[in-house]
Amino acid sequence: IRPLARKLRAAGNFLILSFFSTSGPEHLGDDVDYDVLTYLPFDTARAAAEFARLVKADVFIITKHDLWLNHVYFQRKSGASLFFVNANFHKKSRLNKWWMRPYNRFVLSQFDLIAPVSELMSQRYQSLLRGIDTRIKVLGETRFDRVVDRVKMSNTASLITQSFSKK
Repeated sequence: IRPLARKLRAAGNFLILSFFSTSGPEHLGDDVDYDVLTYLPFDTARAAAEFARLVKADVFIITKHDLWLNHVYFQRKSGASLFFVNANFHKKSRLNKWWMRPYNRFVLSQFDLIAPVSELMSQRYQSLLRGIDTRIKVLGETRFDRVVDRVKMSNTASLITQSFSKK
């Protein structure tokens, strides 16, 4: 999420980063400027409603596969725009299990944008959400954006070019 967080911050946005995993903040590193770093509360109706009330988000972004029904519901109810980025949908995903499809269709239908990491993933979301007006746009994977950012910030690009150029 780092490249996206950096761009949002550079645009002057107040940035709250939340994690459900205790290892999330460790992986964030110190190269992202934010206003608040917190843990996402358990996905109970009461906790999610209180979190939405306290945060008052204009935009609520979920990454990868963290589709928490109550958080999605209460952020939507509070008026936040919802974005699902780095959206994965693997062939054996619980998203596609027959007993989970109605639930997953409902949760995913709440998003203003679903941004899968590839065209194949996009096709899977389109198939699951057939008949539901949800915007799906392939935007890639921000992990790859991080690699590009690191190359730009280092001198290795010129080293590589010099090393492999014809003499």
